[in-house]
Amino acid sequence: MNGCPDVCDMHTLPILLCTVALSVTGFGKDLDADQVAKDCAVERDDFNKTVRVFCPKIQGDNVSEYLEFSRLTDAEGQLHWFVMLRTRRDTDDGWAMWATVSDEHRVEFKLRQQDNDMKSGWLIEECSATLSREYLDSVKKTGIKWRVYGKNVTKDWAIPAALVQGFLKRCDTLK
Repeated sequence: MNGCPDVCDMHTLPILLCTVALSVTGFGKDLDADQVAKDCAVERDDFNKTVRVFCPKIQGDNVSEYLEFSRLTDAEGQLHWFVMLRTRRDTDDGWAMWATVSDEHRVEFKLRQQDNDMKSGWLIEECSATLSREYLDSVKKTGIKWRVYGKNVTKDWAIPAALVQGFLKRCDTLK
């Protein structure tokens, strides 16, 4: 399925694309976890017995770039935690071929390419990484800085604590 981590197999979980259009929240000093929790989108698929929670996206350097956390509850009730990254680069810069993301404490996650496309002179790359609830709990009070590594290129993201707190708060309200 285009743009969706491996757990969303067409035969076992034919639900949604992970890259749905959600509002992009501006992140400043006044970011509030309660508001983030309210802004999280929840999509239920009663037929497949799945639930997906999406947090508001962190906008990158331009409007076409974002980072987004999501949680999937599969038909067996198992929880799967993800981060989705979407970047846009000029064709002269070439493909980034994102491979890993590392946080400021050197915790590393392997990225999986989900979708690559060229549109109007831009290279659009989407990838995902599987996270754990334990990891998100460990960064919810302080936030975290990530560096994404690709082929001869890096990109930094700052993830506010309130975003992680609000996302987890909304997830905790669901079964």
